Amino acid sequence: MPTPLRYQVTHYDCGPTSLLNALAVLFDRDELPPDVLKGVYALSLDRYYDGLAYHGGTSGMAMAHIAFWLQDYADRTGFPLRAMRITGQQVSLAEGSPLRESLGQGGVAVAGVRLDVDHYVVLTGFQDGCVRVFDPFWSAPGQREWGPGVMQVTDAPFSHNRLIRPEVMDSEDDHEYSFACASGAEAVLMWRTSPRGAEARN
Repeated sequence: MPTPLRYQVTHYDCGPTSLLNALAVLFDRDELPPDVLKGVYALSLDRYYDGLAYHGGTSGMAMAHIAFWLQDYADRTGFPLRAMRITGQQVSLAEGSPLRESLGQGGVAVAGVRLDVDHYVVLTGFQDGCVRVFDPFWSAPGQREWGPGVMQVTDAPFSHNRLIRPEVMDSEDDHEYSFACASGAEAVLMWRTSPRGAEARN
């Protein structure tokens, strides 16, 4: 059974929350083994901020490690997942880019974006010329005024809560939802290697 995507419960857990949301888009609840959840939480929330442990959220290095761990886990167990991290100019929605190709083939991506600070969101596909994005940081409808090219969505809890124009995300300007993070552009691509509805794992 699919499950609605979830929101982070602190200011710091956008990384693991977005990773689990990405997996929830790809897999039904009874397909996700608990060791995958344990691995995500064990490897994320690694950054210090102002001397405080874990208050800096999840680093790009941790995301790289998680992508490697997920792929290694899939290779060793047969879990039907591919995962890889891309950085720099590869993080683009231009035609032919790895990110766009993955989304166009039913994959998802956990990407770093700007939202006041560096932040992780999930990209789940395309709709009406926009990117479907789930932002795990809860904002009530009307609480925040979004810039041009960003639309809040309230009726798609299984896939997205924003529709964002690709040029907004690809912009090199430091504004909301651009890939221009202070720590550098990065994304973890994930996709299934077996059709949805295959025999559930226990």
